[in-house]
Amino acid sequence: MYSLDAHTHLQDSCFDADRDAVLRHSEAVGVSRWICNGTQPDDWPEVRRLAEKHPGIVPCFGIHPWFADREVDSLHAFLRNVDFPFGIGEVGLDFAAAPKNDPRQEFVLRSQLKTARQRSLPVMLHAVRCVDRLLTILREEGPFPVLLIHSFSGPKESIPDFVKLGAFFSFSPAIFRPNARRLHEAVHAVPLDRVLFESDASATRNSFRTEPAIVPDVLNHYAVLRGLPNDELADIAAENAERLLANFFVT
Repeated sequence: MYSLDAHTHLQDSCFDADRDAVLRHSEAVGVSRWICNGTQPDDWPEVRRLAEKHPGIVPCFGIHPWFADREVDSLHAFLRNVDFPFGIGEVGLDFAAAPKNDPRQEFVLRSQLKTARQRSLPVMLHAVRCVDRLLTILREEGPFPVLLIHSFSGPKESIPDFVKLGAFFSFSPAIFRPNARRLHEAVHAVPLDRVLFESDASATRNSFRTEPAIVPDVLNHYAVLRGLPNDELADIAAENAERLLANFFVT
């Protein structure tokens, strides 16, 4: 049974009123582990608190490209006081962001990737309209124990290059969009031994909240799109989840 939400933001304030109920609902549908990604210094303490409170939460700490104006040294200082397994995330590039500062985004990303490489930490990646540049940076700054590209939407031509770098590809509720042609091409092109599923749980720009309990629906829809039996896909994804998570708990 597949039990991992591969990318969430449970620290989001949209969950403040009912976070425990959200987690119980998630567990009721079989999703009992969550990779919870920080995005900026203001939310790292809450990610840490949640991980300390809930054994199923695997924390990641990073500066999201939308917050590339934050001081990257603050991450290094924060990590010195984290004494349990974690990853670096959510980090990456977003060349659709407005206003965008591509040199600053790259500087912040490279600094965080250096930390990941030096400490052998998993990396959770955000990638929007930047695939060629991101691949170049990952090759220059790696290797890393494992990468996860969250809410992957292609292009499909980039998949072999990311696989060579040790990447997994996580699919989000975005696959429900019927006209997402490039994303649906990616659904069919990603090797099955690299596929994971996520909620990207948080409040969207339209104030619509996603929750971890949606993950089984994402998996089911992916199975339909790919013409696979649901149980077979769930077993494959469960094995992939164990392989990914093993990189968080090395000693």
